[in-house]
Amino acid sequence: MPVGALLVEVAARLRTGAAITTAWEQTLRDRPDAPAELTALGQVDSGAFGAGAGWKGDRVLSGRRQAARTGPRAEAVAGAVAAVRVAEHLGAPLADVLDSCAQGVAEAEEAASSRRTALAAPRATARLLTWLPAAGLLMGAALGADPMVLLDGDWGTACLLSGVVLLVLGYRWTSTLVRAAERTGSR
Repeated sequence: MPVGALLVEVAARLRTGAAITTAWEQTLRDRPDAPAELTALGQVDSGAFGAGAGWKGDRVLSGRRQAARTGPRAEAVAGAVAAVRVAEHLGAPLADVLDSCAQGVAEAEEAASSRRTALAAPRATARLLTWLPAAGLLMGAALGADPMVLLDGDWGTACLLSGVVLLVLGYRWTSTLVRAAERTGSR
């Protein structure tokens, strides 16, 4: 389940009058795929959610070995954890903070989807250009050209080698551009 949907559900439960621990527990009860960090947010001592004393999430999280996670979901979870900590420390209404955080998560997911869509064309172009020389050789052979001229040890071989070098350079260049666009877009 998306992190944003979990946050909205917890906020809705809080608005209906549920206690913080109850709202988190009911939301995460049947969700084995829920991030451990969000599960830890439900670990609040009953009574005082505020003044920085009630949250036990640091102890819960530090007691688990968490693999380093990256990507939009990990960033959303980290943002939610930070938002809950700030709301707790400042005494801000948690439901409003969770709604704002969920909105930010939705916007980040939409931006990531737009980046994937925008980068689909360059990736497809790189694949097409990679296979185009082989298709050209096959078409030439079908039209009666002799592809063995590329192995004559003279100009044909020089053209073949330069074509392979340019093909590899072009593929690497396109891959580098796509990775740079992904990194820039994810910041």
